[in-house]
Amino acid sequence: MKKIFLFLVMAILSSGIAMAQNANRHGFFLELGIGGLVGDTPRSSIFTTDNVLKYKYLSGGSADFGLGGRVRFGNHWAYEIKAEAQFPFANPIHSLVGRALPIGFRYTSVEIYRNYSLYTHFNLGGAVTMNRGLCNSDQLLLPNMNEVSLDYVGFGAAYSLGVGVNITTHLYIEAVFNGQVILESYGKNGKGTNNYGMVGCVAGYRF
Repeated sequence: MKKIFLFLVMAILSSGIAMAQNANRHGFFLELGIGGLVGDTPRSSIFTTDNVLKYKYLSGGSADFGLGGRVRFGNHWAYEIKAEAQFPFANPIHSLVGRALPIGFRYTSVEIYRNYSLYTHFNLGGAVTMNRGLCNSDQLLLPNMNEVSLDYVGFGAAYSLGVGVNITTHLYIEAVFNGQVILESYGKNGKGTNNYGMVGCVAGYRF
């Protein structure tokens, strides 16, 4: 009787370990995220109110596209590396952020129902942003307009935090914050630190 009980316990534990790995596999993946910008965003345009020069900052919706590779190194753990492009809907071409995340760890739980399992991840790397601010046509009459140019290139750190659900062994969705700290920027009025990013949802597919 004891041998039968021990066999059943080992069988249950073994099946639990096996099911935990259904979504934790090697493979390349693609991700698409949609959300909104938060934080200390860069300047996006110039305007005047009562002859006082003011700045408008990036806001609103944003998208994030990523691709990378994932390598399993434990029953629940995987290492991943990925590259991303983040851009706001309001100014997608002139406020693009490139993100390289060579350090990433992902933890996957046991299956909670069929192929469903939970996971969380943390990624760290660097970012470069190419910002080009806009100005209204009536602002062209201002003197020394070149002195308030918003064009600059910035460099800094990038990070990603996410919690999600594996729907199948290939498809997953998550809530995520993809942020960057732009430490130094080059160009007129480009100096300064911007800590901002996108809060939203990401859908991913692992091949």
